[in-house]
Amino acid sequence: MKRKIILSREAVLWEAGDAARTFAVLESGKLGIRTDQGLQGIVIPGMVLGETALLTLEGEPQKRAARVFAIEEGSTVTEYPALVAKQGFEDSSHAVAKALLATLLGQIARNCLILLTTNKHDAMFSIPFKMLMQGLAQTYKPRFALLNRWDEFMTTFRFLLETRDYTDEMRQRFTVGSADKDAIFKASQIANEYFKEKEDLSFLSGFFAAEAERRDWVERSRG
Repeated sequence: MKRKIILSREAVLWEAGDAARTFAVLESGKLGIRTDQGLQGIVIPGMVLGETALLTLEGEPQKRAARVFAIEEGSTVTEYPALVAKQGFEDSSHAVAKALLATLLGQIARNCLILLTTNKHDAMFSIPFKMLMQGLAQTYKPRFALLNRWDEFMTTFRFLLETRDYTDEMRQRFTVGSADKDAIFKASQIANEYFKEKEDLSFLSGFFAAEAERRDWVERSRG
């Protein structure tokens, strides 16, 4: 039911507008996520992408929001039908579903912490995002541990998906471009403090590394 795809540099995995029926895990190399507004993200090994395909299982057809392409030669992806996540609950193996949630959690953490560091002198920004980050840090583990049914998973998935999308939009609107790179570095430092005792979220550092690389890539492309 799954398939491994090896992409040459610049080869496209998904086009914007394609029907979203699968999600994928990047095994090696790097992928870029591009919209009409430019490069929106870089995917590094271990990250999950295409998660909105799960909504098709609830009768909500989805389309890809962006082009996904290989940045490095030989980038290797394992692609899964959306149904694989649901079947995991039927055989008591929740690893794939929880990896999807962990990816969303990492993206929210990245967005919140960049907003915190960029707007640290504005309490209207800093306090709400700090509280959101603290709340997620305190509750994600017991919540994930109790996800034994598909409907429970989907409730959590939708919450994190919409929170990710909201914080994405806020970061794009309210992060000062000239301070973005410094904000990424400072946000990474804060993340280490928030999650230093949570070994299962040590992968969060990868989201900041990917964001810093995206920033460098955009700057180089501008000449």
